[in-house]
Amino acid sequence: MKYKIKILFPILTSIIVGLLIAVLVNAWTNPSQAPSGGGGALYYSGGNVGIGTTSPTTALTVGGTN
Repeated sequence: MKYKIKILFPILTSIIVGLLIAVLVNAWTNPSQAPSGGGGALYYSGGNVGIGTTSPTTALTVGGTN
């Protein structure tokens, strides 16, 4: 019985950790909602992020020179 536990515990732990990492990576790379407003300077539109612009046209669009 102890031998089975010694084998199964690392396997189950690896599976659980792997699934947790997969969920976290998916949540990080595929957000389900826009990020917080950041004081009105950060905008999210159709997968694009804009700083200083309300209509980002690329993955990251920065408006202004400051």
